[in-house]
Amino acid sequence: MKKLIRTLSLRAVLLVTPLFFTVNVHAQNWSEEEQGLLDFLEMSWDAWMEAIKKNDPDVWLKKANPVEGFSYWWSREYSPRGERTLRRNWDAVRNSDLGWVDFRPVRIQIRGNVGVIHFYGYWKAKTNDGPVTTEHMRTEVFLKEDGKWRFFSGHSTPTSSSSSDPYKER
Repeated sequence: MKKLIRTLSLRAVLLVTPLFFTVNVHAQNWSEEEQGLLDFLEMSWDAWMEAIKKNDPDVWLKKANPVEGFSYWWSREYSPRGERTLRRNWDAVRNSDLGWVDFRPVRIQIRGNVGVIHFYGYWKAKTNDGPVTTEHMRTEVFLKEDGKWRFFSGHSTPTSSSSSDPYKER
């Protein structure tokens, strides 16, 4: 009887396991072009943290090289924001950002000179209750000009596990 239960349990695990890993298996097979876009995203996030440390948004603006009129829309804000808002709210942003923790790509699409990454992003931020790591579902769009990626636009929505949004305007 114990052997039968062990056998059935093992078969159940083997049948269910692929359901939990389908996204991650695909995520390990990025093309060279897709990996280049992921590398650009990582460099951009590193540049953001460098800008925070140096208290200079121009560090990110020079390295991520966003297109003129770029925008980002945090779902809890009433409209997309761009460079003007970034500069105006810089003190609030730099005082709350403690660093990016990780990102987990789900899907990458590249068509011509446009690249889109759908991913989960994890950031650690300072709040009144202490540091908190938030998880957001994010989509970022990039434009390739002269062989180099540039940030174009993005959108972020906190997951249900992120009860507070440290990036909302203060």
